[in-house]
Amino acid sequence: MNNIVTPTQGRKEFFKLIKQVNEHKKPIIVKPIKNGEKSAVVIGEDD
Repeated sequence: MNNIVTPTQGRKEFFKLIKQVNEHKKPIIVKPIKNGEKSAVVIGEDD
């Protein structure tokens, strides 16, 4: 999985994202498609 996902992709694979950020220690960026909307970052608990 890429480290940038759309909100729709993030919703579909939320538990997979949680597992990935905790295993690989790399944040996931949730980037909206619409211009002007801000992104969010998912990081693991230990980070």
